[in-house]
Amino acid sequence: MLAGGASAKLAAVSFTLADKIEAEQQFREFLHAHDLPEPDAVEYGFNCVRFYHHESRTCVVFDLDPDAVPDEDDLDLSLPSG
Repeated sequence: MLAGGASAKLAAVSFTLADKIEAEQQFREFLHAHDLPEPDAVEYGFNCVRFYHHESRTCVVFDLDPDAVPDEDDLDLSLPSG
């Protein structure tokens, strides 16, 4: 169960797997065009796609909802396990 208005916020915006795949392809094209390294891992969130770079310990978040304003509680900057 999600706390507060989080469940209402998630219900208002729904992105398909196709939307997330398209976002990943766009970001990979950007990386290639700017001679930047490919991510080590990719993770699809509810309204974003996360690109993890393990060596530099960084994560780039591609937000699918341009109007979204993240709540402080929504930010999780830890690397996925595995």
